[in-house]
Amino acid sequence: MNTYKSSAQLKALARGQLAGKYPTAIGAFVLSSLIALLLYGVSALFTDTTTNFGMILSIPINFIVHLFYGILSAGQAYIFLNISCGRFCKASDVFYGFKQHPDKALLLQLVLTTISTVSMMPCTIFIYIGNYTMRIGWVFLICLFYMIGTIINTYFSLVFSQIFYLLLDFPDYSVKQILSLSKTIMKGHKGRLFYISISFLPLYLLGILSCGIAFLWIMPYYNATTTNFYLDLMKNRQP
Repeated sequence: MNTYKSSAQLKALARGQLAGKYPTAIGAFVLSSLIALLLYGVSALFTDTTTNFGMILSIPINFIVHLFYGILSAGQAYIFLNISCGRFCKASDVFYGFKQHPDKALLLQLVLTTISTVSMMPCTIFIYIGNYTMRIGWVFLICLFYMIGTIINTYFSLVFSQIFYLLLDFPDYSVKQILSLSKTIMKGHKGRLFYISISFLPLYLLGILSCGIAFLWIMPYYNATTTNFYLDLMKNRQP
């Protein structure tokens, strides 16, 4: 009989594993955050979202930026797998995805980014149209399509939440196989991961109240917890 760890147990594991490893985890978080800010900052220079053309142009530019971030996600997964397994790692390992199968990381991120873009497209269209009229009916439709898009995006984010860990553990698998395996191992566990994610909301509020400073500790804690969730899934995986 499979025995899965509870959210509290996974968090306790994460706290223990991060002891003495926080400098590395924080360094990786800062590096990836700075790169993301730089990318979005550069993209903002080329788009003026106050104009119709700028708003339209921002969609493909942000799409490309999201794709690039997938390689960093692979690096983050590599760091936290090493931390969770008690292996040596360093903050610069956040760039590990550039050395190992960056093409697959890009393609996997392409799937996630496409799902996110398509699911939120109706809301984006109504926001665009709403620039000309902000009647109650339009506001209602924007809110409605935002909620629908968020639900769809959240569902598929949970289904494919394990892809970057799987890319590292099964480097010979094709992108299709990795997506399929993530879907398989997440059957019956999407609710568990969703609960773990929302259980961090009070800490996120603390991070906001601290002007973002607390996120230096919160995000490594969250990443270590979700990494242990992945390891727990694989340990109990049926052969």
